[in-house]
Amino acid sequence: MLMPEDAWCAPRGERTPLEPIRFGLRRTITSHDWHRVHRYARHVRSLRIQPQTYRKSIAKALRTSESDGPLFPGLRHLSFASQWDWDKCDHLAILRMLLSPSLDHLAIDIPNSYLEQLSCLAPICSALTTFSFTDQGHADARPSPADLTACVRAWPALTSISLNGSAGMSQLMPALALCDSAGGPDAVFAPCSPSGAYPRASFAALRDLTIGGQSAAYVVGLMKSWGVRPIERLSVFGLELPADAARALIADIPTHCEPTALSKLMISATSPGWRMRAEDVAPLAKCTGLTSLVLNVSDGADIADVEYETLARSWPLLQRVEFPGSYDRAVAPRCTMAALGAFAGACTHLESIVLSFDANMDVVPSPSLSDSTVTHLNVVDSPIDESCAPRVAERLATLFPSLTWIEDDYDDGRYEESQAGWVVADAAMRARARAQRAKVWAAERSAVKAKLAAAAAASAQRTPSSSSTSPSRTTSSTSLGTSYFDALREQCIIA
Repeated sequence: MLMPEDAWCAPRGERTPLEPIRFGLRRTITSHDWHRVHRYARHVRSLRIQPQTYRKSIAKALRTSESDGPLFPGLRHLSFASQWDWDKCDHLAILRMLLSPSLDHLAIDIPNSYLEQLSCLAPICSALTTFSFTDQGHADARPSPADLTACVRAWPALTSISLNGSAGMSQLMPALALCDSAGGPDAVFAPCSPSGAYPRASFAALRDLTIGGQSAAYVVGLMKSWGVRPIERLSVFGLELPADAARALIADIPTHCEPTALSKLMISATSPGWRMRAEDVAPLAKCTGLTSLVLNVSDGADIADVEYETLARSWPLLQRVEFPGSYDRAVAPRCTMAALGAFAGACTHLESIVLSFDANMDVVPSPSLSDSTVTHLNVVDSPIDESCAPRVAERLATLFPSLTWIEDDYDDGRYEESQAGWVVADAAMRARARAQRAKVWAAERSAVKAKLAAAAAASAQRTPSSSSTSPSRTTSSTSLGTSYFDALREQCIIA
């Protein structure tokens, strides 16, 4: 706390662990107090102001500062949420105090009507790269696109924008479209973007787009309006797609996002009655630079082993892949454990797999990789009989030597507990991992003991046998102790 301890207080009494502490003031803040605050405030790099934490008296006290400069001159990250009982002057005066030329990330939750004033304050933090504007519960008129555009133009270094909240927030995308084609952000998160076409010169620097809650037609229309862009990260979620619309969306992605530039793709959609097939995913085979691929549709995927093998060869750089299932244990997937082997063999950098497969099929996955980097496996309610669990655990351990546990993602409201088969398989994997660690530790301890024995033998040879005195024994003991710690240090073991 920057204020002197006698100037502030925290209310006493019981509260829940998640309930924030609402600080208050015991006395009037003096100029001497502010001198102390300014002395230490230059070291503050991150600040979060929440409505639940600060009372109106805090806002009144902050306005008594006599400094013309920023309160925190070294601030890099600011999250500012307005208090319900603060007035407009308090909002803007305090925000002005907190803005700093060094600010890199700004996340604010203020009424839309303050955007005009915010655009006037924007030049204070000209180095801003990330701007997040949330409007939770503020019932005002929609913000003017011109005001948002003024903010964006005042931040030439801006690379990422996030907007969320009420329907009024849907003005973000048109506002960004009004920006000069030479600038603009390269990352946009806009869950409330309105439909409509934008000039082809819009979003010239856009590289990262997260968009949700829209129709597939809008997302496709937006991509078509920008022509072809080197989009690196694309996330589309919250869609309700019929099968034809889903196929059209997937097909248009490599058409309007340069295939070699796209590295991360996530599509999460509700598509009742449609199970994703290999031909639906085939257009994405052009995106050979993918490192993360998440295709989450409500009814899961219907892809066979040989089809997964073909797809896996198209994405050799994958580190994360997710083809979640239907979360229905009564529906057996077409693929088996061989699909896991296909990804492990083709994607040498793979770390995480989420895939539903038929674990009851007795299939030996190929190849068996001793250097596999997979450490996370989610089987998504893959069907398994308890009698098959030991065999499945053994095959998975051979396929993924670094895997130490299995995640069975049953927690979607349909089932109350995990399948007994996966409980047994997970226990077997954990037991095997413990045995492997014990084996490694035993080998390391044996190596240390061997080095200690060699050091003791060497020390004994250096000590005269006929005239052994007390100092000699002390020297030998000291030498042995030194060798012992040298051996421990070399092996990086604390016994």
